[in-house]
Amino acid sequence: MDGTEGRAGMVGGVEAVLLAAGYIGGEYAQVAGTTLKAFINLHGLTVLERTITALRSLSAINRLIVIVPSEAFRYPALQDADAVIVATDSPLANLTQAAERLRQWHGGKLPSQVLLVATDLPFLTAEAVGEFLQGCPLDADLCVPVVRWEIFARRFPPDERFPKALGFWARLRDGWWRIGNVWRVNPKTLLERRTGAVAQLERLFLARKNPLRLLPMLGGLFVVRYLLRRLDLDEVKRHAERLLGCRIAIIIDTAPELAFDLDTLDDYRYALAHWRQA
Repeated sequence: MDGTEGRAGMVGGVEAVLLAAGYIGGEYAQVAGTTLKAFINLHGLTVLERTITALRSLSAINRLIVIVPSEAFRYPALQDADAVIVATDSPLANLTQAAERLRQWHGGKLPSQVLLVATDLPFLTAEAVGEFLQGCPLDADLCVPVVRWEIFARRFPPDERFPKALGFWARLRDGWWRIGNVWRVNPKTLLERRTGAVAQLERLFLARKNPLRLLPMLGGLFVVRYLLRRLDLDEVKRHAERLLGCRIAIIIDTAPELAFDLDTLDDYRYALAHWRQA
């Protein structure tokens, strides 16, 4: 499986929904100077600003919706967004609000291509997003980027000072894999044809960084098979398709920049230390 079966490529005018409502706390928030992950400042610009700039420079992206907490609603960088949604405690409700805005823009209908983008990707580039979109089959309902360890480590070499900076990895029969944080979805299929699919998608997206949270959602047998290292990427994909009732495309060996996020203080320190190498 190469993740590119079927027709691949981009249709112009992909809408993007930026998820910028994540919080950090404790020592991490003190060191970073903020409790909002998207507003972490890296050498003069926040991660959210860098994300908006990268997406705006990509011709395939049409409009941007940003979901933020109420305390960030008037942040100046949001002036570059086409719509800003105040986040609730429910990620599902937030995505539903975004879907309503998409309907308004598309004459009461949902578009077939929407990009979900996490806003804690400090090294995100337009090229990385563009390459991912080019690899997405047009007939897939959900496209997920994955990066194998060998490729990720060449771009972001392990640093002995920050051993946890590389985060969670899933060890499968066919290698060590990490899910990226930019997904292309077909909201029309997920919202209008499959009851409960969006709720399941929400759970999968929230658990994407931790195989110990992700695998139980796929069933007890999957947990056992994972621990025995008998699962491969294709099996995980097929089971997720049955769970969501939609067609999923796994886009293999996408840019490592799609998978390096700022979940921990170690991630933040690693990004600062290696910024000149970007």
